[in-house]
Amino acid sequence: MPISRKVERQMQDYQFCPLCATKLGEIIEEGTTYKHCHGCKKFTHYDNPRGVAVAVIPMEGGLVLIKRLVNPRAGKFALPGGFINKGEGPRQAVVRETFEETGLVVEVVCALNELPVPAANQFLCFYLMKVVGGKLESGSDAGAVDVYKTDALPADIAFPLHEQVIQQWLADHGLHVVDGIADPSAEHSLTD
Repeated sequence: MPISRKVERQMQDYQFCPLCATKLGEIIEEGTTYKHCHGCKKFTHYDNPRGVAVAVIPMEGGLVLIKRLVNPRAGKFALPGGFINKGEGPRQAVVRETFEETGLVVEVVCALNELPVPAANQFLCFYLMKVVGGKLESGSDAGAVDVYKTDALPADIAFPLHEQVIQQWLADHGLHVVDGIADPSAEHSLTD
């Protein structure tokens, strides 16, 4: 059974040293405060952000989106993606996650954006992908997967940064979005 985000954050929010059980104090390194054991002096909790790799996959005149099966935001739509695993780079992760969630074999075309999510202690790496094989079918934590035409994208996108990257991708391709619907005939600039 997967660990909930709340439990995961509590596990990261150390109160006592996992090596000697001394209550943690603080230490300042390079201007940043970290939890530190002043007992054994062997443990500092850096609480580094977790990396997430996310795919933007144009296909058949639309974008591939999944309907999330698990929390957070189960039942809402998202770009395929997930956490970067130990020993894995973000490009490897986005290819793996895309296959796990969509059944598609993809290649990275280019990096689109890297955005921090301080509240979740994460950073997201967005990649433009090219489909090179596989069959579109939902898997692992995707309840459904489909290609949504750019003029009929779902309004309930799970994460604000996914929405932001989708909107930017549409804008970069000359599509203006009004009320969640892309209008290829509208003129606009990136500063609208």
